[in-house]
Amino acid sequence: MYVFLRERNPARHPDGEMPDYLHVCASYTFMGERLQEFQVLFHNDYFCQGPVHPDPETLAKIRAEYYFDKWGPMSSEEEQILRADKNEWAARWAKQFRELYKTKKIQAPMLLWVTRNWKDQLFLWWLLTTLDSWEDIDWENVWLVDSVSGHFEDEQRPMGDQDYWLPCHPDKSLERSFAENWYPIDEQFVESAKRMWDAFARGALDELDQLRHKEEIVRPVSSMVDYGLKFRLPGQVESGLFRLSPMDQFFLEDFSVERWLRPIDPYKNWLKKDEVAELHLMNCLADSLFVERLREWDTHSSTTPLIESSSIPEGPSRYNNIEYRLTKLGEDIVRNGFEDASLIPTYPFGGTTIYDPANRWCTVAEGNGYRVVKV
Repeated sequence: MYVFLRERNPARHPDGEMPDYLHVCASYTFMGERLQEFQVLFHNDYFCQGPVHPDPETLAKIRAEYYFDKWGPMSSEEEQILRADKNEWAARWAKQFRELYKTKKIQAPMLLWVTRNWKDQLFLWWLLTTLDSWEDIDWENVWLVDSVSGHFEDEQRPMGDQDYWLPCHPDKSLERSFAENWYPIDEQFVESAKRMWDAFARGALDELDQLRHKEEIVRPVSSMVDYGLKFRLPGQVESGLFRLSPMDQFFLEDFSVERWLRPIDPYKNWLKKDEVAELHLMNCLADSLFVERLREWDTHSSTTPLIESSSIPEGPSRYNNIEYRLTKLGEDIVRNGFEDASLIPTYPFGGTTIYDPANRWCTVAEGNGYRVVKV
């Protein structure tokens, strides 16, 4: 998710033309003038799974406690890094962003650049809800920029122990997005975003499922709302058994009882498969969700383990400093499904929890699609 604000630089453009776009909300790259006072970061790593709250400072605080509890004992250094990297930036960004807007240091229009990523959709809903609470936003000068697949270009980047060609978005691709894919954000669009965010934050996934069919917020990236729900939720089949969520199924399908794999190994395999959808790659590999989820599977239960791990001390990164294999129970669940949800590591999803035995959300087939239910 990116936010660009338009600022006129008299030194560079004394006639008032050709405004610069300053990248003030980012996870990856900066664009335009790199003025230090405007380089304000918001790191939305794992945004779709951590606890949520409409107030950014409260959001940062409760997410910090969630990570500390979820990942177990940490050293003071690890805790400090975690707070800075995943939590405190959220509150700091919201404060500084508000100050920039209030003091009019940067003028409209504002561009919200959204990728085909589920967490970007969540952040868009939250951001529009937050902006609307300021009451003095001029929505006529706020635009959504849809990042379509054609704007991703190849760039060689180091990944693990070898170099691989991965999709990226250089500045020239952003410029083409701006030129070709602008959409106005009107009050109806904002109200729709607020309803979607409210349902997600309350954990009302059935309500969110109903809203996705009719809300204007799903335009122009409607596939992501549909995809996000279906991808994250387990599915119930006719026999009454449950299948793992497509996300977990995708993460674990290359693992087996017979052989150990490092996280980098299935990662490389995905990049070589033509049939792996780009949406899968964008939603699984961004912000290390894959390696974090493997860790949750590994540490979930010592009595009924689903995967086993073995450290590799010489591995230079978390993609290759550990290897995993499925247990017989884990392989049976991956291949055939499960009945007892307590065997599966949970994860928060908005205001609810996925794989919670007492509050079980899932998808069921309906026609050519699906619907979300709680059983």
